[in-house]
Parts: sequence; structure tokens; C-alpha cells
Amino acid sequence: MKNKKLNLLAIAASPRRNGNSETLLDRAVVGVREKGLSVKKIILSELDIKPCIAGCGACYRLGECVIEDDMQALYRDLLTLDVLLVSAPIYFQGLPAQLKCAIDRCQALWARKFILKKGLIDKRLKARRRGGAILVCASRNVKNTFTGAIITLKAWYNTLDIHYKKEFLTEGLEAEADALKHKELLRGAMRFGRVLAERRF
Repeated sequence: MKNKKLNLLAIAASPRRNGNSETLLDRAVVGVREKGLSVKKIILSELDIKPCIAGCGACYRLGECVIEDDMQALYRDLLTLDVLLVSAPIYFQGLPAQLKCAIDRCQALWARKFILKKGLIDKRLKARRRGGAILVCASRNVKNTFTGAIITLKAWYNTLDIHYKKEFLTEGLEAEADALKHKELLRGAMRFGRVLAERRF
């Protein structure tokens, strides 16, 4: 087990391809790979993930979601990863709909863990599960811009038995390619990836 190559799931959660949050995610992934981790990248907007209908109550009985779509494959990734890295723009001081939809569908995992009292992750694997987030907004110096998104992410990570390690926050990136104009920001994202890849926290 000690020699197992760690794996990282990188989720690009913006509805826009190759925007600032995905650009910074890609740079962070470079730093992750420098540390020897394998990486799987997912473009959330390209998946067919339907909204949660929690009122159906199926997951409270079964511990499984009865909706058949791409979330079923994402469940498998979320339960087998070692490191989770999510990148997203901030909309109305919160997460974009694509990401919130996937998080809400994890109600099935929450029910399995907290209602049915079934473990999600083998105890031997929990210690190395960790994660972080890259959050991008166009505004500057707006109070509590990132607060709501971070609270939601921490609650999600906690359900998944993932230690929320830290976040990389950027403001003032409005135009599509703004991130590419800031070399220090790109270097910072790469350093963030390296830190996230480290077991120590």
C-alpha cells in the first residue's frame, strides 16, 4: 500500500472552457505531476448530471442514487481518489450551477454515511485523502466573496472523508484570458499544486 501511486481528480467546474479557473487548474496540475501523482481531469460541463430530487428518499433507504447519468461514474472517482482539486469561478458569491448540482447529488453518499451508518472509505485510506480548491472571481475587494463557496466545499469534502487542505483565491480576472497575463499568478497556481500533492499538512 505504501508504494501505491497516488491519484488526483481535477475537476474543472466552469461552464466556460479554457477560462481563467481552468487555466489555473492546468498549471496546478503541472505542479501535482512534478510530485509524481497521476491525474485525471474532468470537465464538469461536458457531463450529463441531472439535479438531485432529494424528496424521492431513495438514497435514505438504499444509500445509492437512483438517477442514471454520468454522476454514477463520478461517484466512483470521488470514492477512489487520493486528492481532489476543484477549480471554479464565483457566481453571486457562490459556486457555479454545474458544480453545485454534482455536490447536491452527493446527498446519496451523505445518506449512506450518516443515515445508514455505512462507511464510504476504508480506514487505511482516509489518512491520505486530501483536497483543495481554486476559486476565481472578476470583482475585487468585495467582502465575503469566497466565503459561501468555501463553506459548501468544506461540507462536501467532509462528507467524502477528504481533508480540506487549503484554497487558492484570485480576484480581478474578468476577461477570458486574464490569468495568462499574470506570470506570478500562474507560478502561484503551480506551487499550490505542489503543496496539495504533499502528504504533510
